This record gives sequence, C-alpha cells and structure tokens, in this order.
Amino acid sequence: MLPSSAFERIFFDVMEEKYGVEELPEIELGGSDAAELNEKIELNKTAMRQKNWQFEIDDHQIHIPADINVDPYEVNSIILNADQMQDFAITMAQFGEMFDRFCYDNITRLNRSKSWKKLREVLIHFAEYYLNVFEFEARRIFLFPYNKALLIQDISLALERFEAFQTAQGNESRRAIEEVWQVPELRYYNDLYNREVVEKSAMVPFFEYNRASTVEISFKEFLEQNENSIEWWYKNGDKGKEHFAIPYTNLQNELRLFYVDFVIKFRSGKIGLFDTKTRRSDLEAPNKHNALIDYIEQQNKLNSRRTLLGGIVISEEINGIVSFRYCANRISDTNDLTGWNFLNPVDLAGEIATDVS
Repeated sequence: MLPSSAFERIFFDVMEEKYGVEELPEIELGGSDAAELNEKIELNKTAMRQKNWQFEIDDHQIHIPADINVDPYEVNSIILNADQMQDFAITMAQFGEMFDRFCYDNITRLNRSKSWKKLREVLIHFAEYYLNVFEFEARRIFLFPYNKALLIQDISLALERFEAFQTAQGNESRRAIEEVWQVPELRYYNDLYNREVVEKSAMVPFFEYNRASTVEISFKEFLEQNENSIEWWYKNGDKGKEHFAIPYTNLQNELRLFYVDFVIKFRSGKIGLFDTKTRRSDLEAPNKHNALIDYIEQQNKLNSRRTLLGGIVISEEINGIVSFRYCANRISDTNDLTGWNFLNPVDLAGEIATDVS
C-alpha cells in the first residue's frame, strides 16, 4: 500500500528533477499576489512543454475501447488491438473511469487494489499544487496520449524510488531477536508431506515434503547411511519461530533470515548446521554461508565446551558415488570447491564432547 505522504513527496521530487517545476506558493486568489501565481504556473507549464507535455487540449478526443465498459475494480487488464478502438467525445463519468483504470494499471510494484487510489490522489495533488488545475481538467491532461506516455515513465521511476525507500526504512526498523532454539516438541504437517520411517530423525515419525529437492533427498539418504555416527538429525522448516534461523544480509542489502536445511547432532556431541545446495543454485548462498560461519565462530567462543560446525553443503558425484562437501571458511561462490572439506560423519563422531548445552 502507498502511504500518500511518503510517495507523494517522492513523486513530486521526480517531477521537479525531470521537468524543473516548482511547487506553487499558497496565496489568496484575487489578491495582490495573483499575478505572481499566474507567472509561476506558466513557468511550470513552459518547463513541461519543453519536455513534450501539452496543455491546450480542451477539445481533444481520447481513444477508449469500443463497446467496453471500463471497470476500475477489475483485477485483470483488458488488452485490445488497435482496430478495436474508437474515437469519440468522452463524458465526465467516462473520464473518471478511465483515469481510475490508468492509476490501477500503473501500480506495477505494489498491491494494486490497495494502492491505486493513493496514486490517483497524488496525481491530482500534483496537478493542483504545480499547475493550479483541478480534478476534471487534470484527468484530461494526464490521459492525453502524449502526456500519458510521459507520465507512465514518471510513475514507474517514482515507484522504483519508493520501493528503495521502503527497503531502507525496513532495514532500519528490522532487527533479529536471539532466542535459545530447541527441536520443537510438536510440529504440524499438511497433505504435501509424506510419512516415512527414519531411524535418527529428531521428529518421530518423519514427514518429507513431496516436492523436496533432489539434493535434500540425497542428503537425507546420506544421513541414514551414516546413522551409526549420528545421535539425531532434524529437517528444519523454512519459516516460523519454531525453526532454527540466523540473520544475514542479502544482495539487495536487506536483512533476512536464513533457515538451514538440516541440524545434526553427531555422536561426539558436535552439532552440524548444513544447508544443501548444488553449484551456483542460489546467488545468495555465499551471503548465507558467511553469516552462518560468523554465527558458528561466535557461538563456539561463547561456549568453548560446545562445538558447532557447518555451512553450505554441495553434493558431488564421482564415479557414481555421491559425497558432500562443505567449507569451514568464508566463500565467494559455490562453484569452486577447492579447499572444501568432505563431510564424513564417522570422523565427526569419533571425538566425544563433554558438554553440548
């Protein structure tokens, strides 16, 4: 949804920068400053005319679809060929419907049904505050074909800036709350999950998502093959406070949560935090991995008797044998596995830890 005050200021800034217009002063109509107001109105119109805007369009005609009732609340856009268009004078009501539809169709980045009225309000305000024209006249100006083509670009740019503004505001207010995590005692599954008999699953019975990725299924089978080295493992969820997650900053500089795929407790007491990937399957994988490494290092320093390890784990098939590799250091991509460790549960199970709390 568009908060009108924030988006309005951004839209006004776009128009001022692009056309060199200035907001009109607040003066009493008919007073001694009326001449100054008229001068500023004409300066703004002249500046916009230089960018191909047209204002002398009192008697113009506008294309509207032939035999089509324009519905501003319709969810899907109507797309017509040129031979389905007619020219004729438009009533005030038709102007209103067409302008509403124009606003609706030009909300390209937000929820249309919640935001199009705000966009309409901002456009009407611009016409009033910068051109001293009011709603009915503003509609005709904005819907004139040459003007409409320019306005679509201006709205798009303003929406891009508003989206960046929202992201920045969200990052300032968003924060991660640290909580002690434990395997949930109870978890609900829907009919998209299939029940399986798995020995070392922390949740009994185990339910597997029927659209699980090939690498996730392969890693689960790998854990089953190495069950003698594992005390338990947990297939983590991908959202919700009951599942394990750490914060990371994505490529858009937004704070997000990273839910690792598997939490594993080895017989030694070591805890593995692994997220299954294939090479270059996730552009965010390095950011997620590096955030996880930071978390592991921090937690291991806070409790020297506990050993966490893990990271992004990549499947690799050699001579028909599938193995998994992970990196204990920070990475820049998931394609070059030079220096990555082979995940061997037998090695990780050999040394018994004294405390894992």
